[in-house]
Amino acid sequence: MIDELRAKVRAQYKPDFDFTTVADVPFAPPKKPVASSRIALISTAGLHLADQEPFDRATPAGDCSCRRIAADADLSRLRIWWDTDQHQPGSQDLNSAFPLALLREKYGVAATHYSFSGAIPDPRPLLGQTAPAVATELTADAVDAVLIAPS
Repeated sequence: MIDELRAKVRAQYKPDFDFTTVADVPFAPPKKPVASSRIALISTAGLHLADQEPFDRATPAGDCSCRRIAADADLSRLRIWWDTDQHQPGSQDLNSAFPLALLREKYGVAATHYSFSGAIPDPRPLLGQTAPAVATELTADAVDAVLIAPS
């Protein structure tokens, strides 16, 4: 099954595609309870605000940039990259891809949250540039925990 998926990605997107493996996944146990933590949200749904540039779906290696979403952003202005009806912001359940409204109701949230494209055949620029930059921002924002919403 893995070989079939690899062949499909190579045929459709990137001829030299291969899966990225991570030998040692860093993990740090929480230092304080979630209820008193400052939480940031990261989504791979390709979300962007109406006034932000959508993710570039034509880039063969994938768009490794991110979109920053302020904690107090009007979430009705969020767009999902695969949502073809851009005039109907409520046409998708945004809480399934970006549950910021739910987090704001119960927890302390970070000032900034992040959206990435979920279609990145070549993650090297993401791993080498974008992710470290976001990690630096999360540290500067004194974030205690990150909730990842994969899509």
